[in-house]
Amino acid sequence: VVAKCKNLRHLDDRPVFDDERRCCDQWLRGGIEAERAERQKIRNESAAKRQANHEAFAKLVNDGNRNANNLADESDADIDDDDSKR
Repeated sequence: VVAKCKNLRHLDDRPVFDDERRCCDQWLRGGIEAERAERQKIRNESAAKRQANHEAFAKLVNDGNRNANNLADESDADIDDDDSKR
């Protein structure tokens, strides 16, 4: 039903998600093996997206730490300059 009705957004009281639609389309084209391959492809895509998000967050944290260290170094330099003027 899902594979045949492209505009179907809900089945009974449940939404039809894109992943479910992808699997149903593959099942219609190639049977259970094609559906399994599509499910694996979806899992791989999800894992790649999680990994990319993890790497982006780690970069954000590292950049923030680097900026904080630079600000601390500049602040220390300003304090040293003030002490030498006295």
